[in-house]
Amino acid sequence: MDIERKDLRIINNGGKLYSNLSHINDDFLNIQNIYENNLKIWHIDNSDIITLKSGNTIYIINGIIEDTDNISTSKSKKGSPLSEVEFIEFEIENLLKIDTDKFNESFHKKLEHYSIYLNKKRINVEWTLNDYFNHYLKTKRFGFNIVRTFDNGHYSIFKDEIKKYLFRYNYFFEKLSDDDKSELKNDFCDQLSQLKNKQTISKFKEVIEDVLTEINSKYKDYKIRRSPQSQDDRHLTENWFKVGLLFANGEMGMLITEHSKNATKIAKHIDPIKWAGYRPYISESISVKPSQKDKCIFENKVKMKKIIDYCKNKNIPIVESFMDRYAIE
Repeated sequence: MDIERKDLRIINNGGKLYSNLSHINDDFLNIQNIYENNLKIWHIDNSDIITLKSGNTIYIINGIIEDTDNISTSKSKKGSPLSEVEFIEFEIENLLKIDTDKFNESFHKKLEHYSIYLNKKRINVEWTLNDYFNHYLKTKRFGFNIVRTFDNGHYSIFKDEIKKYLFRYNYFFEKLSDDDKSELKNDFCDQLSQLKNKQTISKFKEVIEDVLTEINSKYKDYKIRRSPQSQDDRHLTENWFKVGLLFANGEMGMLITEHSKNATKIAKHIDPIKWAGYRPYISESISVKPSQKDKCIFENKVKMKKIIDYCKNKNIPIVESFMDRYAIE
């Protein structure tokens, strides 16, 4: 039966990573079992739905799940599949936090073999677009694997690989903020140029030139679309305006309820990358007594008027509470 988290009991006795690494045999033949155990714990911690054949309690003793056949999970979070690559990255980060000075040589060998196993897994597991995107956010490198010289026999493979990279680039581009879009574009084009310089056959160079032309053309169009039409419209790209618009159209009210007035969480919901620029406008605008009035949307009638005019021009409904605040002298 499906168990809601509020009804689920998880009894975890000593569930730190180094606890279950101690269960690795001296011949290391059960490393896969330890890995699958840790993966299941991660799914239990993160899945939307947990199903138990019987009872409502999961026991994890010294890092090992008991009665694992009784437990299944949705392997998804907020409707999105949980990625095994994400788990591997999580596991590697935890390994790096272990204070190895506290353990003996036998444990060090187990730790080393488990690390090797994780890195082999990371290479062999098929990455999703979101895995690549998360990797880019951490490293700020696109991660080209094909910067080498190709011969005629690899032309069709080369074209297919370039298409995959372009598709991945477009996916990243849509998800990034304005400043990060520029960084991604420059990084990707730099690596394409390096790849082009390594080619000795003209048709390979032509494929790369076509991609570079496409990227630069699309980026130019994007900048034109994003550029304010006049000096009077420059506020449309400013953080105070974006936050104020959410107050005006009612979305901010829902976010305030959803995140219990936590300005940081609301800001990260608006923009996971550049959230810090939005936070002060949110916190000061929801505060009863704002300490920085220049950051409070409702303390500036000129800004509120610009938001109202924009909504009227775009036929965006304005919530009554926003208009009431504007009417207050």
